[in-house]
Amino acid sequence: MAPLGLGSSLSRASVILSTSLILDKYAGAVAAYSLRSLKSGITSVVKVRRSNDDAHADFTASEITDGTLTTWTGSNDGFVNTLYDQSGNGNHGVVASDALEPKLVNSGSVLTSGNSSKPAFHFDGSNDFIPLGTFSDALNINNLSSFAVFEPDDVSSDESQILMLGGSAGGNKRWFFKTKSGNLEFSYAGTGNPIADFNTTANNDQNLVSMIAGSTLGGFRPFLNGTALGSGSVSVVSNSNDSTDASLGGQGGSGVWAFDGLMSEIIVYGSDQSANRTEIEGNITNYYGI
Repeated sequence: MAPLGLGSSLSRASVILSTSLILDKYAGAVAAYSLRSLKSGITSVVKVRRSNDDAHADFTASEITDGTLTTWTGSNDGFVNTLYDQSGNGNHGVVASDALEPKLVNSGSVLTSGNSSKPAFHFDGSNDFIPLGTFSDALNINNLSSFAVFEPDDVSSDESQILMLGGSAGGNKRWFFKTKSGNLEFSYAGTGNPIADFNTTANNDQNLVSMIAGSTLGGFRPFLNGTALGSGSVSVVSNSNDSTDASLGGQGGSGVWAFDGLMSEIIVYGSDQSANRTEIEGNITNYYGI
């Protein structure tokens, strides 16, 4: 399905851009994680643990798809031990223990998501969790952009966190989105309470969620597959810096807000990317066939 707001309006320049490396064109990302190459000069994108002997090995994006990874795993499973940060800032996502690792290879086959069947890693909805380090120390949620590609298995659960930037449960200055009882919920919060809390009906398709805050929008706004959710300006958060860790798939491997589904890509900019949003989304949606 073509994203609303993009679709047939994609220009020739956008189509050309969609085949290039996105971080070469739009530099300045704070952190970027994907199973495809996002930036020139990046080698390994993921470290995988093999289930039969707990061996570890690094793989490039091409090695995930050309058979190198599955030759190494054989008929066994492969789990994400480390997601390498392709922004160049060294904010790697290193999983704390084997039990918390999302799965990338199932019985010798790479997991895929979406119409284009691109590789993706799977969170089990129980305790899988990837901490993204302490890069949120430098983030200001009044001037921030994030782009994430995901496909939920179950949207009916009470709460299922996909991306969190700043703030643990009950914390403040939070930037996150999750599935919640059949909805997608987006939150931009300060001093422990949501300043902006948008909801829309969730689905089990592969989706692109863009979340942007900055002066261009007069606050914060989420986009689902290119369509803005909510309307009007949102007041900025007065106390906007946060020093807590960022994460994917839940909170600390405790099972709290555990995500059940596939993820493919997460890019975070410490800036308002409103001017570039349409082309960034065009690159992502074209590659993943969203």
